[in-house]
Amino acid sequence: MTGVTVARMSEVDERLHGQVARVFVEAYAQDLAALCADQDRWASALDGCFAPDVFYVAVEDGKILGIAAASHGARRAIRLDGAALRRHLGVLRGAVAHLVLRRTFHRTLPYPETTGYVECVATTPSARGRGVATALMRHIEGLPFEELVLEVTDANAGAHRLYAHLGYQEFARKRARFPRLAGYREAISMRKR
Repeated sequence: MTGVTVARMSEVDERLHGQVARVFVEAYAQDLAALCADQDRWASALDGCFAPDVFYVAVEDGKILGIAAASHGARRAIRLDGAALRRHLGVLRGAVAHLVLRRTFHRTLPYPETTGYVECVATTPSARGRGVATALMRHIEGLPFEELVLEVTDANAGAHRLYAHLGYQEFARKRARFPRLAGYREAISMRKR
């Protein structure tokens, strides 16, 4: 994986920041498609919503190959802009997107400040299988947290295997309220001390 560097989003050229939204949208396209299938509209709607002080990026040759965030306490990785969502997705879809996504990304974490909450781990299709997600996770593991916690769904077997390989251990499972709509049966909570 020569040539790939991992850095805090706030430490890379601001011209690369727009790529973070694109990587996020590509990775979560299936989930976002329930509200709008147009990835360009989603990328525009989410551009600027990513907290550069808790997001980390894997960069190679001026291109972002992967992203991951280490949120903590009240500091979350994504701060949704309702006006931008309505402007780019339409009034109704944008309002629904804000309502639904806010439940996930705006809630305060139930962990102390000493616990990092790993979220939004994603890589571009061209970077998959190259160790980019592992490099991002190793970088986050070097941050001054006593413990790292993450959540992965049972539908994302590849990510679950990666986290287990990196030493994360399952400590809880939560059933999805509407599995068919959610696209998974259980959310698996994992931790590493």
